[in-house]
Amino acid sequence: MNPIPSNPTVCKLSSATGTMLHRLARLVIEAECTTCGRICDENGEGISTVRLALAHSGATGHVVILNGTTDLPCTE
Repeated sequence: MNPIPSNPTVCKLSSATGTMLHRLARLVIEAECTTCGRICDENGEGISTVRLALAHSGATGHVVILNGTTDLPCTE
């Protein structure tokens, strides 16, 4: 069993309204093939970029460098 929820949220009390705000955390991943260059995923989901990088390595035998972070998207 995975102890990390598939849609991790952060709860924070809003100082303006006094209510709880629930925000989804996101995974941001960049993939760079050492031979072909940047590998992009149009929908921008981190996990799909990882899958695309795995598929590229499997199909070509190339090394793909992954760089990423988790964060909370800006809300304005």
